[in-house]
Parts: sequence; structure tokens; C-alpha cells
Amino acid sequence: MQNTTVPHLQSRNTVNLRDRRAICLARASAGRRPPKAPQKVWSSRHLHDRRICLFSTARRRHCHTGGHNGVNISDNSRGRVSGAGTRTRPGACPSWLLRCRKPGRIQPGFSQSCTVWRWHLHHYDLIVLGTGGVGSAALYHAARRGLRCLGLDRFPPAHDRGSSHGESRIIRQSYFEHPSYVPMLKRSYALWDQLDPSLLVRSGVVYFGPTGGQIIDGVLASARQHDLGVDLLAENALPHFRAPAGFTALFEADAGWLPVEQCVLAHLDQAVAAGAEHRWGEAVVDWLAVDSGVEVVTECGRYSAGALVVAGGAWSARLLQSLALPLTVHRKHLHWFRCEDSRYQSGFFFDLPQGQFYGFPAAGGRLKVAEHTGGEPVSDPLSASREPSALDSQRIEAFVREHLPGVLDERLHHQTCFYTRTPDEHFIVDRYPGRRNVAFAAGLSGHGFKFASVLGETLVDLATGETPAADCAFLGLSRFQQP
Repeated sequence: MQNTTVPHLQSRNTVNLRDRRAICLARASAGRRPPKAPQKVWSSRHLHDRRICLFSTARRRHCHTGGHNGVNISDNSRGRVSGAGTRTRPGACPSWLLRCRKPGRIQPGFSQSCTVWRWHLHHYDLIVLGTGGVGSAALYHAARRGLRCLGLDRFPPAHDRGSSHGESRIIRQSYFEHPSYVPMLKRSYALWDQLDPSLLVRSGVVYFGPTGGQIIDGVLASARQHDLGVDLLAENALPHFRAPAGFTALFEADAGWLPVEQCVLAHLDQAVAAGAEHRWGEAVVDWLAVDSGVEVVTECGRYSAGALVVAGGAWSARLLQSLALPLTVHRKHLHWFRCEDSRYQSGFFFDLPQGQFYGFPAAGGRLKVAEHTGGEPVSDPLSASREPSALDSQRIEAFVREHLPGVLDERLHHQTCFYTRTPDEHFIVDRYPGRRNVAFAAGLSGHGFKFASVLGETLVDLATGETPAADCAFLGLSRFQQP
């Protein structure tokens, strides 16, 4: 076969392509604007047998054991990875760069198709790792400030493999977890309305529990401290709920729920419209701090930025492994039961001796209900089962029968999600120790989505050196660190 010249590479290298597929790919890429020099060009004859992709499994293993010139997230003091940005002879391709892959596939994150690979470092003002509830909000707030920003995620937008899915999430201000959350919630309410006024549905939430219990006492404490509207209900005021004798019932009219997937997509759509880049299908391999900021390595490419936000959800412990965060991931279950009773128009929370249960207004002949307490520990979120749990199903069915008389004992749908818990079940929101340009949120403990809008804003503030609009100092990492 005759040699074929790729027109826009004539000024640098002439690439000899050996097969028809390579010719087609080269012609397809010929119309693209050539990247700026200096960049290393490897011809297809060098890649034919050496099927190259950034950071092989062997190299990652080498880095994590502190190998020669290796840098990983547990030791960011050693500098850049050896060979990054250097001009290496094609015939002397580093052994750690090799990875078995099929030739001819176009790999995202490279400036050209796989017939002409370049050692190219994409630079941004800020990178967000994880674009679920909090990460999508961070990308949105960064883009609105005019920052050149990139969001990276292993999964597609609004996916169902993490903690930000399942149709709906409760939002409330009389926060029984701790009164210190209330200022953040007020800011969160304002930001949800700013994003899209139709997202936050103020249906109200009713709380049932014993006086002296966590929920009732916690709701009243937050309401008194922050002057929130909470009403004491008469006994049997809501006959479609059946509470145990002697329980107190409180109603918060300004509470409601958020359509979780729509919220994630709204943040991402508006972020992209404001100029952000969003790349999914790219699992993050590593990140490291360098003199110029940070560098992020994925399975498909390599990126640099002046600042970094880590919002990894159930994967936070791996992305922040040097911090040894005290996180445990639990598999949780969401259930939808048949309900034709129009009286179920508010959210609800029950604080029972056997656990805490919550639910949402009925819609479309279905009512969603779940248990807030409990859960099954998982070591690997990627391999966790997504099937119903017999024990959880028994508990939730018993709750429905005993306390929701207008709901039929017919389960229509089931999903799983993850709680990433801390020992005290409060969030960790802070800067990475020693790095003022790296911020993270982790351990949201099953009650974090309502805060996604304000947490996204706060993380961008922290990573860019600004003072957060909402005070989150009580959520700092220092409470888990040894004095």
C-alpha cells in the first residue's frame, strides 16, 4: 500500500498508515484544527503493536506502592509524574504507558483519534470530580463565575448508581439533625429557587415521634433558635397517618421535596450553557497536587487545573485516601407502593422504636417510602447488589401496614442507593489539608441532597479562596483528626 500523508501534520511528521481503517480515521481527523506545538506525535506503526493508553494498571499499582518517581493522592509531595510532558522517542515508549486495548478505537481525552496520539494536557481553572448532586452544583456555580471548568464522572448524567436518584428527596428547614444546618438550608432554598423556581415543591412535611425523641426535640430546637414556622397538630388531626399513642405530631409548611434527577440535570444543563465542559464515562484514576495547581488522570486522559473540587459520594474514600476518612458506605432501599388515597399530599417522618421511616406525597397512584436508619455495609459500590433485601422489605411492608392505612400492600417499584456515613452522621466539608485550592464534601450520611445547591457553591468558594456565603465551619475535617 502506498504511503498516505495526513495533510495537517505535514509540517511536523508524515504518518505512514498501514490499513484502511487507519486511513479512514486519519482522513476524518484531517479537517480538525491541528493542536499547537510542541506535542509528541506517535505514528500508527509505533502504536500497532504497542496499544497505548494513559496510565496502565501496572503503573497505577507502581504509583500506589510509592515506586520510582510515582505520585499518588496519598503522597502529593513528590512532584510530577516522571515523564509527564517530556519528549520521548516513539521507540522508547515508557513501559508503564502500555495497556492492552483494541487498535482503531477513538479514545476520549486525546486531541486526535487513536491513529495519531498526543501527550496533551488540557488545562482548566477548576475541575470537579463527581457530577452527582453536589458535583453538578459545583460545576454550575464555577461556570456562572466565568471559570473555565471541567466536570468528570464515571457514569452518565443523573445516573442511578450513586446517591442522587430515585425521583425525589425531602427538603426541610426545621432540621432535627442540628440547628447549625439551618443557615445553610436557608441559603440552599434561595439557590434552588434561583436555579429553577419549579424545582422545590413546598408540600409540607409532618413529623411523628415521642416527646424527648431525636426528631421531635430536634425540630423544636431548630424552630426556636431560628424562628421557623412549625405547628403542633392535634391528636388524630391526620387520620391517614396512624401514629402510636402518645406521639407528638408537628407540621412544617415550608418543607417539601425536590425532583432529584431534574435537579442534577438542571445544574449540568445550565453549567454547560455557561461554558463548562462535562465528560462522563471517564473513571478517575488519580489526582495529584503540583506547583501550578492540580493534575487529574482518568482512564482516558490527563487534565490540569488551578483548583479542584472532590464530590465523590460513595467513592470519596478512594479519591481522598490519604486522609483516611472515617466513612462507611451502606446500601439503602427505596420502595414505591400503590396508593389511590388523595389525602397523602405531604411528606412525612416517623421516629419509631424500630427505626426512622419517611415518605413523600402520593403521585400517579404511587407513594414512595423508605427507612432512614439501618442499611447494609458495602465495600465496593460498583459491585453492590441492586436487588431488594428480604429483611428491608419485611420492615418496610410492616411499617406501611401499621402506619399508612390508605396505602395498599402492593409494591410497584424498588431501587437502591448509597448512604456514605460518618461516625457522627454529620457532613465533612473542608479544604484538603495543606492545599487551599482543593476542597471536598464527603460523608453526607443520607441527608445531604437538599444541601446540594449550597454545598456546590461552598466548595467552589473554598477551592478558589473565597469566603463561603453559608458558614460550614462546624463540618470541618478537624473533628476527626487526632490532636
